Amino acid sequence: MSPDRYPRPKANWNPFSGCEKVSAGCRFCYAEAIATGKRGCGSAFDQRFDLQLRLGRMDDPKRLTTPHLIFFGSMSDLFWEDVPPDVVERVIQVIEDTPRHIFMVQTKRPERMLAQSQRRPFPPNLWAGVTIENQANAARLDVLRQVNAH
Repeated sequence: MSPDRYPRPKANWNPFSGCEKVSAGCRFCYAEAIATGKRGCGSAFDQRFDLQLRLGRMDDPKRLTTPHLIFFGSMSDLFWEDVPPDVVERVIQVIEDTPRHIFMVQTKRPERMLAQSQRRPFPPNLWAGVTIENQANAARLDVLRQVNAH
């Protein structure tokens, strides 16, 4: 699906939260600020920014009957090493099972994204991306180019 024809409205999907800083782009992480209460959001994240699975939200995209553009992981990184492989696999399966939606998945860990895509090619409704916050991390784009995605 071309970018000018993406489904609306937009949504976020977070069946887990938490992350670990890996580079300069993590310095002002809004998700960590929310999770640790630095943005006045209270106690929605009782594990602060440690990995917290919310697998009851795993099927949320299946409940959306109209096409949506869904940003996956606004409070995490799907390819963080602490996320169990079976959880990553379940996320990819839900994306595959809901072709009416487009899912944007952004990571600072393209090597794990590449490895996942080699085990199982990404469905055509998954838009894979990497964060390149400075020249020191420009090589992430080279890894992204190898990801088995449309």
